[in-house]
Amino acid sequence: MAVDARPAPWLPTPWLRVLLAPVTAIVVLLGIWVAGGKVTDDFAVSMVLTGLWFVVVLAVSVAVWRRRPALRLPVSAVAVGTFVVIGGALAFLSMRDVTVNETVATGPALAQGSFVSLAHSTEGTARVVEPGGSRVLTLTEFRTDPGPDLYVYVVPRAGAEDVEGGTRIARLKGNVGNQQYALPDDLRLAGDATVLVWCRAFSVAFGAASLAATERAPR
Repeated sequence: MAVDARPAPWLPTPWLRVLLAPVTAIVVLLGIWVAGGKVTDDFAVSMVLTGLWFVVVLAVSVAVWRRRPALRLPVSAVAVGTFVVIGGALAFLSMRDVTVNETVATGPALAQGSFVSLAHSTEGTARVVEPGGSRVLTLTEFRTDPGPDLYVYVVPRAGAEDVEGGTRIARLKGNVGNQQYALPDDLRLAGDATVLVWCRAFSVAFGAASLAATERAPR
């Protein structure tokens, strides 16, 4: 009688299968983070790289599904599921407008500038005013494209298109409408500065407003 000399297929232990699930999810998330925000600041290129990462994840998942039945759930299903959930959330946030209509501070501006489009269409006016002795940043007649993980930054240089050396003010309240943000007391606005709408998920600037001092010098 012939004896099958081939080694038995490797079977992971139950605890290893449990461990593989979170490890797989972390690897997929790291890939999305690197492809979408760390390789390039170009939004279109980051989208292409994220798509390529999905192809890699899908190909590996299919290979594991076919060759390692014991790893179908902790590797294949978790990998594809993670990508679908995160990708779906990012897509949803990129298509849904969030409108706010706050009553913002008015009066003489310490500095102001108009938004210009960078990675996405952006318009409106950024103003720094000081009602009651506390400085605030107002965005009026503001509109930019919806997107995931958007933040307002102030960068201490003119024409900035990245947040290097800048101060994160707050998460953007809405991509449409008037809104106001308190500025830190230690934030220096002497000289040129730029207000950026920054997508942290993909490390790209949606729009920028270069602030110019008015007749009231900023402190």
